[in-house]
Amino acid sequence: MHPQLHERLRAPRLERFICVIYRPDTEMHSHYTKATLSEQFRLDTRDRPLATRATKRAPDLDPFGV
Repeated sequence: MHPQLHERLRAPRLERFICVIYRPDTEMHSHYTKATLSEQFRLDTRDRPLATRATKRAPDLDPFGV
């Protein structure tokens, strides 16, 4: 990763929670938190392949198996 990009991603940013009840009067306190992307997510995955395994057929992706 480029050092400048890594440094920019270290800056804390507001991250919005999902599935919260919207309350305008407390939105900033109850809907957001400070997050540091470079610490929250692995950013070096391009160096490591994803684990895979061979299958005989394509997996069922539909939850009902239709």
